[in-house]
Amino acid sequence: MIVKNRKRSKVYSIIILFALILNSMFIVAFLNNYTNTPDGNLQIDESSTLRIHSFSKEDFTSILDGDYNGLGNVTVLNISFYEKGFDNSSEYNDLDEDLSNGALMVNYNGTEFIDVINFATKDNLDGEYRNKISLKLNETLTVNYDNSSSLNGLTGFLVYTPRLKLTNVLDLYIDNTKIDEVNYSVDDDNFVVFNYFEYFSNSESKTFQLNLIWEYELTLSNWDISQLNANRLLVNQSMQNLTANYNYRFNIIGNKYAGNNSIDEGTELADNLELSLRISPYESNQLNNHSIYVKDEIVSDANLYLNDNNEINISLSDSFTADNSLFLFNFTADYQIKFLDPVSESWAIDRLVGNDNIRDRLYFPTVTSGPNHLILKFAFIESNIYYGQIKNKKSLFSRSFTYENVADLEDIELTQGIKIITPSLINGEKACPFTITYEADKSLRLVIVDNINMPLWGLNLKVYYHDALYGTYISKNITQSIAPLTADENGERILRNIPNGNYRIEIYQNGILIKTAVVNTNEEYIIITTSILHFPVVIIIFGTLSTFITLIGVYYYFKNKKR
Repeated sequence: MIVKNRKRSKVYSIIILFALILNSMFIVAFLNNYTNTPDGNLQIDESSTLRIHSFSKEDFTSILDGDYNGLGNVTVLNISFYEKGFDNSSEYNDLDEDLSNGALMVNYNGTEFIDVINFATKDNLDGEYRNKISLKLNETLTVNYDNSSSLNGLTGFLVYTPRLKLTNVLDLYIDNTKIDEVNYSVDDDNFVVFNYFEYFSNSESKTFQLNLIWEYELTLSNWDISQLNANRLLVNQSMQNLTANYNYRFNIIGNKYAGNNSIDEGTELADNLELSLRISPYESNQLNNHSIYVKDEIVSDANLYLNDNNEINISLSDSFTADNSLFLFNFTADYQIKFLDPVSESWAIDRLVGNDNIRDRLYFPTVTSGPNHLILKFAFIESNIYYGQIKNKKSLFSRSFTYENVADLEDIELTQGIKIITPSLINGEKACPFTITYEADKSLRLVIVDNINMPLWGLNLKVYYHDALYGTYISKNITQSIAPLTADENGERILRNIPNGNYRIEIYQNGILIKTAVVNTNEEYIIITTSILHFPVVIIIFGTLSTFITLIGVYYYFKNKKR
């Protein structure tokens, strides 16, 4: 009997010992799991060498000759003008008697349009710019002279200059025969001087036709295309279709001599010179929704002014005169834009450039479809840079761009951030990079806790900014990440001098993702609660269980020992 009891005692002792060992092993295993340290499973870039991932200026080339729109061409199709020029001047007093007594008569038959020598053009891609239209005109005169009717005899020559201010004498015809320049001259006041006695071999009387072929110049002033809605053309996607509104305008100026009998009174606007014009914008077939104004009055049907190429024709019946008359038309053009390699909806690179808090945010907007000669600007909201943080701004091609504080804008609901209007963009250019330098002055204090809000230490953290791993250089394809992050003995990790916005925090335990949280820099102190059980609770549970098992074992031990 005693032997039997001893055997039972040994069995119970073994059971108790096994329970204690099992319980201790579990506690040790839990402690080891709870107090983990960083390991190689995190795949955090621990390289201490800063990678330099800066775009090269050679990767981007400006195709614009200047920061302006290509205007296309403006030419003249015809003119209507009827006003005699001047057949004498103060320089030729000898002609006074010839003209006054009728011995020399110069009759004006009219002015006709022959051709355009040069049309006005402005190309923003090759730099060609000419805001003047040169016309080739024909002035027809019938001249009659009779030397026998002159008391003192005719001087034998005549002078003439057109009423419209002549630019250059091209040719002279007598009775439809072109004469050599040796037979006439042009004085400093652009009077043609013709010695008819010499030409007609001292003939006593003659009636002949004189045709003066000459050059006349019109000037386009205030000639421009302006985008009307850049400030309102708000983009909220990294690729988006847009419709931009434009205004095309110019004033046309021609000059004529003001005096009735002499050019000495100077010049004035040619208010009786009527013009037929053709306005040919570049890529005219890509322009839509025309509204046309001629001399400040909108035309009732713009389609009546458009030809098959979508160019605009103004006819003589429109009475469009060269006295600074205004022509304008509004139109729309369709585009597709995108940001190259965007991390967010717009910016492509965010990088640390000075100390530990000065950063650059780089944008690469481009036009992927649309007219080739019109520049485009649009606006977008950068909610993660505040107006007061901005230190500098620059554009690779030195094209201007602007930004505004959204807090000052009534049409924007945000209270923080900036509204950016891009530099000039044009189809055919890879992109127009621009940069905003700002101070990153925000901090995040993260506290990692267990299921009863007790701090957890030794856990690893990954930080993502706009779905890219946060670091000193952030882009879509490459990131220079910050050093590995581990919660300290208080469960804390502080991120200092970081950009504004949302961050995604991933928490790892032994390389296993156990928690993901989205935090914002508007909250400086953030507690992230995990599902990890609190360690003292585990000790109490398993300590109680092991004590209970031990007490049962002791109870049966003494009970059997008495037997």
